[in-house]
Amino acid sequence: MVNNSNQPLTGRIEIPLPMKDKDFRIGYVADYSSDFSKTYEIEYINDPEKGTISWTTSEVIAPNERYKFVIEFFSDSIHVKKDVKSLQYQFKSFADIDLVNVTFTEPSGAKNVTLTPAPAEKQKHGGKENTHSYFFQDVKAGEVKNFTLSYIRSESKPTSELMNAKTSEKTTDYKPTNVAIGAISGIGVLSVGAITFLIRKRKR
Repeated sequence: MVNNSNQPLTGRIEIPLPMKDKDFRIGYVADYSSDFSKTYEIEYINDPEKGTISWTTSEVIAPNERYKFVIEFFSDSIHVKKDVKSLQYQFKSFADIDLVNVTFTEPSGAKNVTLTPAPAEKQKHGGKENTHSYFFQDVKAGEVKNFTLSYIRSESKPTSELMNAKTSEKTTDYKPTNVAIGAISGIGVLSVGAITFLIRKRKR
């Protein structure tokens, strides 16, 4: 978010989250220092009735300065029928956003991956293959984007667990994190980001 006023600001941020999704839980909420070099974990207020979390900015936001924050959350939204998995995902914008990026990362061992609508381009993010991206400009508040992901996967273990196991074989002092990172979770992954509004996975 950008402070477009001519005055320094601190303020209360309120963000809607899909708290009604099955097994929804919040993993990590933080904002960044003004130079984006540090993150500060946020003490937020959870309002399940409204379906929002809120907090007060940790630093003053100068005029024309960008305020960057991250929210990591998880839910069990995958429909499973034997080896066939599918996900219905809806992004609903609660604010005017310059650019929205929705990215799906294929889980390890997935076959016959199908996305609807078909993405216009396929990209590699951070060296990762098998990622599918959508970019939307000038998204208005209340605008909705719907996606359907389906694939076949016989492996029941999450991708993060498989990766941790491979790493453990190569090093004896490796300690897996206790919170799985969204972009490599087991059965279907997505992240949403923007230029003036960012919700992105936490970097390890």
